[in-house]
Amino acid sequence: MASRADRPESAPLFPGIFSDLYFCNHFALDGESVTKAAMCSRVGADLLIDDNAGYALDCAKSGLDVILFDYQSTYPWSKSCDDHEKIRTCTDWNGVLKRVDELYFLPT
Repeated sequence: MASRADRPESAPLFPGIFSDLYFCNHFALDGESVTKAAMCSRVGADLLIDDNAGYALDCAKSGLDVILFDYQSTYPWSKSCDDHEKIRTCTDWNGVLKRVDELYFLPT
């Protein structure tokens, strides 16, 4: 899922990984603009991994589990919403994998 549709060329970079790409069209002048929370609901997503704190909080408030990605704690825009119960911050991809395991694969 992406906020902008100006990078459709990224689809061929991940053959066999993604079955669909969804663009929310946040920055376009034409067409429907959809929030990430609404798009996640529309497509039946359970989890959002994003580096934007605003999108993360919006999705968490709608009930989604969210991983806020703050690469090595260097993204200033990935701060300030870590206190929501549905949001966990991860600073690398190993942390993301661990959190996904905790949420969906490991016994509770």
